[in-house]
Amino acid sequence: MADQAIHEMISAFAAGCMDQENYKQFKNYIRSGGELPEGELGELQNVVSLVPSILDLEKPDAELKEKVAKRLISLQDEIKKKIKEKKERLTNEFTGLTEESARHKTRDDDKPADHFATDIHRANFTHDEKKIADSKENETRVRKSDESKQYVKPKPQPIGFQTQTQFQKAPQLPQGTKPVNSKLYMGMWIGSSTLLVILIIFIFYFLKITAELETKVNTLTVQNNELRNQLLVANKFITDYSDFVDFFNYKDVKLVNLAGSELSLLSSGKLFISFEAREGLLKLNDLPSLSSDQAYQLWLVSRGQSYSLGLFLPKPGDKYLKIKNIPPVPENDVDLVRITNENKAGAEIPQGNTYLFGTFAGSTPQQRRR
Repeated sequence: MADQAIHEMISAFAAGCMDQENYKQFKNYIRSGGELPEGELGELQNVVSLVPSILDLEKPDAELKEKVAKRLISLQDEIKKKIKEKKERLTNEFTGLTEESARHKTRDDDKPADHFATDIHRANFTHDEKKIADSKENETRVRKSDESKQYVKPKPQPIGFQTQTQFQKAPQLPQGTKPVNSKLYMGMWIGSSTLLVILIIFIFYFLKITAELETKVNTLTVQNNELRNQLLVANKFITDYSDFVDFFNYKDVKLVNLAGSELSLLSSGKLFISFEAREGLLKLNDLPSLSSDQAYQLWLVSRGQSYSLGLFLPKPGDKYLKIKNIPPVPENDVDLVRITNENKAGAEIPQGNTYLFGTFAGSTPQQRRR
């Protein structure tokens, strides 16, 4: 039963709900050398210190807080009045005590002296009083020395724990003492430090990943610009050479290389002809400029007869000139292909000077006309 009472006392002390009577009994038990279960008090204090961390704080209603504030404001005047009355009462009591002490002093001074007492009587009386005081002081010293010699350490008395009042009164601990849980503080400090380190690592990793992503984005932007430029070049090439690409879908395409005459030694050209589709493509390089009333005309010469393939004025941006409506002349009968300068309205037969001429492979050119 005594062990059960000790356990209950330790639990009440750790929880801070021990009343005054049980606290005195528990303190006397510890001071008299009583034994406690090892580690039980510290474990209970650790558990009790963790209780506030799992409790939810309840906030009072705003209306209730407002009522309390109004009530406190209304009580200010009453509190000030009570403080003033208390000061006046203390002042009056102090004044009364001062006057009463003065009256007693006056009475002692007014007390009639003993006219029959001589100096010898007074000296004898004083000497006797001194002897009595000395004897009393000696007796007190002897009694204290005897008590110190006969002192025996008291035995620990069993504790009778009163369980009925355990949770009825507020805990009363020695003044100035607070339960401190060093393990909890150490754990909180370690946890905070660990969290801070993790946060720093996360920020560093985030910044590193962000820098890498920015580098990748810049690289992809440059590549995208390069691909866009290449796409523009490809689109321009397709636009410029679309006719040329479509023309080579024909199977019987023939090539005639055009060379410059004495009037245009630096000029050159190429003529692609499909006799089956009766179409052609003409490419010219470095032809001299003509007057405003003249144009170049392309001729196909077969068996001494010239067939006009059209008038044209080459421009700097032109890649290929499309030729249509080629006369139905057999390929083997073509003697010569030439370009002359004619009137802007065109001519029935070549009348101008020859600037470019050429033949098919294996054919013999006719004599050039001027």
